[in-house]
Amino acid sequence: MERRAAFFLALFALSAAEPISLKFYPHNEDRNDTLIWYNVSMYHAWSNQLDNLLEVYSNPKHTEGRKENLMNCSYTKPPTEGKVCNIPVQHFKPCTSKNHFGYKKGTPCIFLELQKSEGWKPRFFNSTKSLPKSMPQALKSYIQSVTQVNTKTWQTVWVTCEGETPSDIEFIGPVHYLPQQGIPSYLLSGSEHKGYLPPIMAVYLEAPARGVVINIECRAWVPAATNDTKTVVASTKFQYLIDG
Repeated sequence: MERRAAFFLALFALSAAEPISLKFYPHNEDRNDTLIWYNVSMYHAWSNQLDNLLEVYSNPKHTEGRKENLMNCSYTKPPTEGKVCNIPVQHFKPCTSKNHFGYKKGTPCIFLELQKSEGWKPRFFNSTKSLPKSMPQALKSYIQSVTQVNTKTWQTVWVTCEGETPSDIEFIGPVHYLPQQGIPSYLLSGSEHKGYLPPIMAVYLEAPARGVVINIECRAWVPAATNDTKTVVASTKFQYLIDG
């Protein structure tokens, strides 16, 4: 009886597991502490952490098998058998080490890492009608504009980062996504091969307010695996505060 109960408990846990998740960088050593707090004279801890993150992506020697299996990918050129995609860090400009990732000027960059569960086969929205009602209108407009230029871009896990309350929305200021507002499908391929790294993207806050805590939620949007009318939303939340 106990064994049977344990089996169903494990089965429930498996079915309840989220197919994708988002992690944000930089972060505190205690991941439960989600406040990014600093002043412009004490920003190095955050920028150094991002330096360490991007060093892994820019230098393949840090990951076993990456140098041998690395290739440049695109929507029309996904990774071939045994290969993994390059993620060029220069595409994150102005979120670069040279600019201290914006922390010196109070215009910070947050990096998002998309992780997927083992065996998850990504599905994507394929028309404007398939986009969920809960998706922000600004993202819907962006999707419509980029997919009209290149229909292959439908194969993207779309991402939004917004203030949680009306005040947060005002305080966060303009938000830019680099190199685009989502994770392309080809970066999700090849996770079973040596040298694979989970895809990352940058979120650049151009002019966040100073002296106030800004509550921010970032979300990744994909259709549910079994129902086109339902949506899976992976979410991560953090707070940002730069002393005035």
